[in-house]
Amino acid sequence: MEREWVCQSNDLVKAQYRLPLLAKKVFSKGIAKLNPKGNSLIAIFNAKDFAEDFEINDPNLGRKIMQAAEDCMHMALTLNKGNEQIICRIFHYVKINKETKEIEIHFADPLRDELLQLKKNYTPYLIENVINLSNVSHIRLFETLKSKQNLKGGIWRADFPGFIIDLGLPKSYCNFSNLQTKFLLPAQRELREHTDLSFDFEPVRSGKRIVGIKFHVKKSDRDMESEPSKPKPTKDNQVRRKPGYAEPKPNYQPAKLETNVMTDEEVEAARLARIEVGKLLNNRTPAQVT
Repeated sequence: MEREWVCQSNDLVKAQYRLPLLAKKVFSKGIAKLNPKGNSLIAIFNAKDFAEDFEINDPNLGRKIMQAAEDCMHMALTLNKGNEQIICRIFHYVKINKETKEIEIHFADPLRDELLQLKKNYTPYLIENVINLSNVSHIRLFETLKSKQNLKGGIWRADFPGFIIDLGLPKSYCNFSNLQTKFLLPAQRELREHTDLSFDFEPVRSGKRIVGIKFHVKKSDRDMESEPSKPKPTKDNQVRRKPGYAEPKPNYQPAKLETNVMTDEEVEAARLARIEVGKLLNNRTPAQVT
């Protein structure tokens, strides 16, 4: 697979949105096809290449990618930039060539500063890191921890309720025991196995209450950012092959897509709901340990 980088601003990493797994991977693939130093918000890739990259064997993948792109177009993304809050679609529109299965994605213009001309406060990672992640929340956690990897000592303290909201996790995860068992420990194992970083965590307490989570972010044994060794050309084959990894790729089942379409009225309702959540957070009390 061609080595592709996903580059996005840290504000976009922290943006609030919820997507099905396949839609999130289409979003990441589209970003990887942009030139972060360029001016175009148009990403083009082929459905066959996407299937090979993400190890998906599905004859209907082209149709499912379009459905995933539609999810991205109908899903509201909330971006906080200083004193401003921006709510927008992820994609402006998408085209597909029915014969060649070439997909052309036009990102929404409000995301221009988050994807192009990036000079500081942005997070790059190789797209190989998210190929085998089985949960969209694991991808969001990986991106978040990747943006914190260069903090002093690799230590990041997350506000407990804010962490739940930013990653779009269920309300039941406000119980730290549930969060640890159902999310943090499975994500810890999966990121260590399939990405170039790993993490440890511990609750931050104020008295008997848990008020935050302390993450220790470090490199995993899979250092994907190092260029793999390239085979030397032989007399029978003078063509340089693409770099690759020695271990065989697992045979994953096709991604299942959940349709999640929002109307303009629902987008406005979501915006108002987030404002109310923000008010609640300003007056919140830390979650009780159970």
